[in-house]
Amino acid sequence: MTAPKLDIAFLLGSPEINGGTYVIYEHASRLLGHGHQAAVITREPARPESYAWHPAAGQLEWLTLAEAEKREFDL
Repeated sequence: MTAPKLDIAFLLGSPEINGGTYVIYEHASRLLGHGHQAAVITREPARPESYAWHPAAGQLEWLTLAEAEKREFDL
């Protein structure tokens, strides 16, 4: 039996480079690799150049808090 695929949100203070953000990007990108959905939610729109330092961050879905309010996430 296959496990259900989840829609997972990560709340992030800033997409700028730091160790904690790196770990979040790693977790989110690996979840994508397992077929789950992963969104990163920030207060303000994240500019691609602010997260381009991580090779997998561009594959993630980026939402503002206002955009995320219209969605329902599993986790």
